[in-house]
Amino acid sequence: MKINNRLKKQLIKMKKYHLYLLIISAISFSSCNNDDENEVAPEAEISFALLVQTDVTTNTGFILVSDSMFTGTIDPLSFGSATIVAEADRPGIAFGNRIYQLAASDGTQGIQEYTVLSNGSIQIGSFISADGMDEMTILNETTGYYKAIGNQMRIQTFNPSIMQRTGEIDLRSFPEVTMIEDALEEDFSLGFGNSILAADGRLFVQFQVNDDNGGGFPTIRNLDYDILYMAIIDPASDELIDIAQIDGYSNLNGFPAASLHNISAEGDMYFTGIYDVTIFSGGGLETRTVRILSGANDFDDSFDINMNDIHVYGSNGQGGPVLNGKIYYQLKDKELVFGSNQGDPDNFPYVVNTDGSGLTKISGIPGSMVPFFGSGPVEIDGLIYYSVISDTFTGYYSYNPTTGDVNEAFRVDGATPIKLMKLIQPIEN
Repeated sequence: MKINNRLKKQLIKMKKYHLYLLIISAISFSSCNNDDENEVAPEAEISFALLVQTDVTTNTGFILVSDSMFTGTIDPLSFGSATIVAEADRPGIAFGNRIYQLAASDGTQGIQEYTVLSNGSIQIGSFISADGMDEMTILNETTGYYKAIGNQMRIQTFNPSIMQRTGEIDLRSFPEVTMIEDALEEDFSLGFGNSILAADGRLFVQFQVNDDNGGGFPTIRNLDYDILYMAIIDPASDELIDIAQIDGYSNLNGFPAASLHNISAEGDMYFTGIYDVTIFSGGGLETRTVRILSGANDFDDSFDINMNDIHVYGSNGQGGPVLNGKIYYQLKDKELVFGSNQGDPDNFPYVVNTDGSGLTKISGIPGSMVPFFGSGPVEIDGLIYYSVISDTFTGYYSYNPTTGDVNEAFRVDGATPIKLMKLIQPIEN
């Protein structure tokens, strides 16, 4: 398949600096996605959406919609219900029957609304312009948040129902935040990390210490600032509740609007980050999962899963759904070497207990190239879906955690799958 060969060449030839930027500025929480999860009433109509990239040069693709889970071989160019999108490798989020992408179809940065109607057609809705748009999250029908590169430390608020910006939350207006920044040495300052998450009735905003003389990367020259901060904000008042922090982990991965936040049935929030320890120790990558328990205002000190300890040192990984005391991952079976092996199909599905024990490879699913940020494992209707990108197969496999059954879900022809989503039609009164 040509698209796979082009993708492989693109991945292999990608400059180390560019991939480093993806990892540092795009750090990934993969991928059950609380923004995409809604309580479904029995009478609600369900549909499914698939975001694909068809052209790696222009980074364009399609949103495809089906009234049942995709099957067989999908050809985006001839699929019945489809609309073209820009910035295809930067997946947006699904909320209700709407999909919010990070750019308009002409590539203008911002939030583009797409509504999937009950007849399966896709309606292009309103647009909020935001230069440097790089992540968003939605709390409810009337409250959403986004951040853009030009609005450092100022979270923008918007109403998803009417698609209007409603204001901003300036983190520097909180004395607890300015106290941290005032204590920094010269040439260091605070800046956004790469995750915002509306969950558990609160807003979580990551920020970090940036090296002003080091290209804006976090804490390149000072190990004392190797700290991850998470501002916890009350959406009702926009006031700061607390600041959570964890040492030795200056940034999390949450690629733009990928909504790759994993929420357990208990409401606990799991964050899987790819952290580049070469900054300090000369080592490789570190795939690590931390969590904040439901209702808590700090990271759980008793929980920390590091794949360097239980899998392969320097492995690239994406965390996924948390179900029944288990976390589902997609992990590279070798150390990731920039410019060398990121195109190798050696990323496989794994499952581990939430206490860090029993890491097990799920057999029957072929290996994949390093998946796009945001295309990690996703849970839909009790099944775990894994994207696979290789020269021999492009599409999704499903895994049933209850029975252990593995099946080829569907193939994608002439395109690269980016994100699989479930949509819920509003119930008419």
